[in-house]
Amino acid sequence: MDTYQIRDCCEEALDISANHGVFAGMSFLIGEKFCAEYQKLRLLSRKLRYLYPANTQNVAGSPLSIRPFQISYSLTIQENYRGIFDRIQFLENTLKHFVEEIENCFLPDDIKEFLNTYPRLEFKNSSGEDYTGSVLQEMTGQDLLSEAEDILIIEDLKRMFFSKSEN
Repeated sequence: MDTYQIRDCCEEALDISANHGVFAGMSFLIGEKFCAEYQKLRLLSRKLRYLYPANTQNVAGSPLSIRPFQISYSLTIQENYRGIFDRIQFLENTLKHFVEEIENCFLPDDIKEFLNTYPRLEFKNSSGEDYTGSVLQEMTGQDLLSEAEDILIIEDLKRMFFSKSEN
C-alpha cells in the first residue's frame, strides 16, 4: 500500500464512522485494511524464522571453529533471500506510516477502547460479523481458532500503537 491508498482507507473509515459509529470505522480500517498488511508481514517473517540458528555461539570445547561456516551461511542467506528482506523492510515502513495515519484520524482513547474490546479481524473474512459487531451465523471450531489468533494479533497491535507512548 502506498501513502495515497492509506489515506483513502482512512478517509473511507472516517465516512463509515460518521454513518455507523467509530467502532465500525475502526473495524474497517484496523480490522480489515491494516491487518491485511500486517498479515503479509507476519507470513514473510515466518518464512525467515528458522533460517538463522537461535544460538550462533561456538560450542564450548569444540576442537574446530565453525566461524567460517557461519559467515558463509549468513552471506548465502543474505544473497538468496534479499527480495524477502527488502519486502519485509517495505512492509514494516508501510505499517509505521499506517499507524501514524490512523492516529491522525482517530483519538488515542478510541483506538485503545477499540483494541481492548478484542474485535474480530475482518481481513480474513472468517466470521459472520458485520461492521456493527452483530453475529450473523453460529461459530464453528475454525472460527474459534481464528478468534484465538485474532486475540494474539490484537496484542501485537496494542504494542504497535501504544508502546511508544508508554516509554
